[in-house]
Amino acid sequence: MRALVLEVCKTLERENIPYCLMRDGDQLEQLLKGGEVDLLILENRLASLQDLLSQLSFRRLPSGGYAPHHFFVAYDRDSQAWLKLDVVTEVAYGRPIPALRTALGDHCLSHRRRSGPVFVPAPEDELVTLLLHCVLDKECFAPTRRRRLQALCRQIGDEQYLAALLADYWSPTMSWSQLAALIEAENWTALLAERKTVISRLAGRDRLGTLGRQIGNRVRRKLNRWAGRLLNHRVGQEQQDQGDGAAGLEEKY
Repeated sequence: MRALVLEVCKTLERENIPYCLMRDGDQLEQLLKGGEVDLLILENRLASLQDLLSQLSFRRLPSGGYAPHHFFVAYDRDSQAWLKLDVVTEVAYGRPIPALRTALGDHCLSHRRRSGPVFVPAPEDELVTLLLHCVLDKECFAPTRRRRLQALCRQIGDEQYLAALLADYWSPTMSWSQLAALIEAENWTALLAERKTVISRLAGRDRLGTLGRQIGNRVRRKLNRWAGRLLNHRVGQEQQDQGDGAAGLEEKY
């Protein structure tokens, strides 16, 4: 399964398509029995990516109403498991609709760094994007995310750049030193308490656009469910006709 992820990344490099793994780039060894990988690329390279993934036996899933997310799955026969790629062309937040747009995707790709065989965000970008993901999307800090945030705090090398990111995307009253102290003390409740303030700041920059994305994507998601059912039916028929052991797409996705 890890080999399949690395093949995707090598293909992107060979075709000069900038990318980075948004989360868990340091956890690829744990993809032994399937899982999900978050991949960031530029929007104007999405069509090229889709062509490359089809050559690697990935199938695109219906994703209406989930923009800027685009989903692809592939079955790895060696591990007998599914790999899902959650490809994002923009870093946006919100639950259940990611309607709060940011320019963090541009930052992540501009400052990405190599971590072994793959590209990942710089520690400053990863810390801010992961913090927002936990607070705005999940409304909680899972144990693995807590440990990762604490590790990132110790990797920060450009405090001035990080402070600028926080001034743009976090609570204006909280400095980097205060944020680092809360993370180190594991005061996750205090960080979650900033959720309404952060949402108000991000939504306030584009209120009409945010509202339009929330309403439009809810409608598209309903249509997407119908498209998903049709895809699952077709895939199931193909697997039945071919005797394919990669059954269960409709159950998993």
